[in-house]
Amino acid sequence: MKHKDKKQNRAIGFFVVLFFSFGMFSVSAAGRLDMKISTRSPAPGQQFTVSATSLEFDTVRGNFKWYLNDKLMSSGVGKTEQTFQAGPIGSAMNIRVSATSNTGGLFEGYTVIRINDIDFIVHPLTSIPPLYRGAPLAVSGSKVEIYAVPHLYMNGVEANPQNLIYEWTVDEAKELDKSGGGRNKIAVDLDITRDQEVEIILTASTIDRSNLATKKMILKSYYPEINFYSFNTLTGIGKFAKTLFEMKGGDNISILAVPYFMSNDSLRHAQYTWRASANVIKQNPVNPRLLELTAPLDSNSISSFSLKIQDPQAIYKNVSGSLSVRATRQ
Repeated sequence: MKHKDKKQNRAIGFFVVLFFSFGMFSVSAAGRLDMKISTRSPAPGQQFTVSATSLEFDTVRGNFKWYLNDKLMSSGVGKTEQTFQAGPIGSAMNIRVSATSNTGGLFEGYTVIRINDIDFIVHPLTSIPPLYRGAPLAVSGSKVEIYAVPHLYMNGVEANPQNLIYEWTVDEAKELDKSGGGRNKIAVDLDITRDQEVEIILTASTIDRSNLATKKMILKSYYPEINFYSFNTLTGIGKFAKTLFEMKGGDNISILAVPYFMSNDSLRHAQYTWRASANVIKQNPVNPRLLELTAPLDSNSISSFSLKIQDPQAIYKNVSGSLSVRATRQ
């Protein structure tokens, strides 16, 4: 029995020594580094900056190491900031930073940046002529529809746009009534101020906001204008706009006014006023945009004409244009 007691005592002593040995060599968890990111939603190829901060040690004297996807990017004493370049759309950037304080303490920070993007389709509700190859432009007093096409990826799979939350901001004012689930369209009414610029910001995110993209655009307003073209009932409208038309004495000419970028709502019930110098002249009853002239037989002359297209319901919604006609003897 005494021999057995000695073995038991020896085993207990070994356990106590082993216990204290583990206690002596236990490793404490690393402290936390707070990470500040210049943008949570960088566009593909965009540079952004990540900063590491802590109130637990003197970061100026700490030795920092920055990692991207477990690859060491840079290191150095006091290197609390690192610049990264966003990868291709759909990629994820795993950024980690570790720091050893001048007293030997270990600190770490970690974040994931997902590279997403948003495309905007801008559709001003303004007039353009048929077969016009350009896009309509926004003008003061017009309505502009903006459609968002988000590209948010999680594990290489693009999220369904209808399952995302959209948060719209117009000139720093949150459009709460136009934001929400699946609401990827907004209509903006431009006021009467000329040459205005409207800032549109959209954040599209998953319901838990774990993945998001933010995009900003500047919506600029332009002036509507009128272009004038020669017109023939057989050959149609001329190819090139002009401000000076020439004709021989006794000839007839038809000139068609084509408004560009005027609000569609205003154009539907617009009034047309033609003038020769300061005098109002008779309009074509069928097409008020058509000016029909006959040149005098025996004179060399040049005459000025103008057209004003105006919305009678909103006097500030108007556009004017002018042209000249030179007549020469046969």
